[in-house]
Amino acid sequence: MAEAPHLPKDIEPAANILMAKPRLEIDAEPRRIALLLQLNAADVTNGGLLRKLSPVGFTPKAEFHVTALDIKQGSGAAVAFDNLGNEGQATAIDILERAGASLWQIKPRDEFYIVEKEYEEGSPRTSVVQLVDCPELDSLYGQLNVLTSDGARFEAPPTHITLATQGSSRGIGISSLHELYALSTPFTIPDQP
Repeated sequence: MAEAPHLPKDIEPAANILMAKPRLEIDAEPRRIALLLQLNAADVTNGGLLRKLSPVGFTPKAEFHVTALDIKQGSGAAVAFDNLGNEGQATAIDILERAGASLWQIKPRDEFYIVEKEYEEGSPRTSVVQLVDCPELDSLYGQLNVLTSDGARFEAPPTHITLATQGSSRGIGISSLHELYALSTPFTIPDQP
């Protein structure tokens, strides 16, 4: 089994809590509802990691966010949303609008992955992501799942920040932990000698 890639030794672990400003996006065609937690780029320093990725072919993202919810065609969240009916959908949108009215806490973890995925356009996308904790997500998904009744549930995606990309400036949509682990290779920070 191949050894996991290492981050450079002078990378410092993330330790602070970041504040995120929610942005609710609602598009009709194709239908997409997303709650993105926008982060201040100056706060996403990751101990020098971004600076060190450029020489190895990665481009740091121009903006940083955590996807709290993404309802798009064909997703499990879309099935759960569709099953709510008009009244339930209006209530779900109201819950998302209220969730977007205040700042959210984001706690970066010292857990990084290289994620690779093939897309329809034929070129692979590669991203470096950092997992984060977001305590407010449990409450959001609890409120949304109270609305469901037929087994289709809203499931939180693995919360992460896409730090840098290769092959495309777009990140990789990751809908579950299973998908994250199937598409990724973890970074490890080597012990100091």
